[in-house]
Amino acid sequence: NKRGLAEMNTPTPRITYAMEEAMAALRISRATIYDLVKNGKLRTYKIGRRRFCTHDAIIECQHALEEEAQHSATA
Repeated sequence: NKRGLAEMNTPTPRITYAMEEAMAALRISRATIYDLVKNGKLRTYKIGRRRFCTHDAIIECQHALEEEAQHSATA
């Protein structure tokens, strides 16, 4: 069963991101990401003392921030 070249080169999104990796993915500061967590805009979970978020949580957060920006621009 041969896979196509495009399928082989398509990266699979990671399931879990540490907060530092989520900061890099969203290109935001540490203060901003923890503000998003505090305000309930980014869902996270803890394992021991470390905090993580899922790929889906990052995408949901990004969409929510985009919608928020569009609403504030049109208001």
